[in-house]
Amino acid sequence: MQSDVNYRLIIQYDGRPFCGWQRQKNGLAVQECIEKAFESICGESCFVHGAGRTDAGVHALGQVASIRMPGKLMSSELKKALNSLLPNEIRIRGVRRAPYEFHARRDAVEKEYRYLLLSSSEPSPFTPFYSSLLPYRLAVDRMREAATALVGRHDFKSFQASGSLVKSTIRELRNLDIKQGGAFVSISVVADGFLRHMVRIIVGTLIEIGRGKMEPEEMSKILVSKDRRLAGPTAPPEGLTLVKVMY
Repeated sequence: MQSDVNYRLIIQYDGRPFCGWQRQKNGLAVQECIEKAFESICGESCFVHGAGRTDAGVHALGQVASIRMPGKLMSSELKKALNSLLPNEIRIRGVRRAPYEFHARRDAVEKEYRYLLLSSSEPSPFTPFYSSLLPYRLAVDRMREAATALVGRHDFKSFQASGSLVKSTIRELRNLDIKQGGAFVSISVVADGFLRHMVRIIVGTLIEIGRGKMEPEEMSKILVSKDRRLAGPTAPPEGLTLVKVMY
């Protein structure tokens, strides 16, 4: 009998048609699509471990997954076979054999998310799909000033949505970079891990500061308070993309 091989996948997907990465009862998940494709290839059920559980509507440029299955195909052949079975909104960009102990989620040491905002009264044709439209101008300098309070190792309970069962809300946010190009504002967040809706709540709070509804110095007070009610609203999912996972 041929022994199982552990494969490492690099995956891109348009999150709009899916209920998120993780298999759920209320809709089609990215994980479910990939597992069904593997089942068609190897003739048995397989479980795909993703590096992060992206929410409904959230996109990925560099999601990483691991799966153990019989090593019947070369990596290049497996990639071609998977893409022939997957919907167009999901593309496997890389397949390679990994050490048998490799686990996409447990071994990840850092993840980068990017949130794209369009600060304009006139939407782009792509706005409803890959960025969030704000019909007013943002003071990016105020947002950058506020963002400095979040960098480092902190308790991010104020930026966690309800319904999470994590044991600890302490995370190390290693970089929070805000760039402006014309009407577009890009917010890049790198951390050793993320809480439920953490990036979207941080972005929602930065938006409130950028439009003058809150002051930059309030960000420190929100962080220390550990009170979700003091932070801004949760930004919509369509502007968020998982850019890459580091190991």
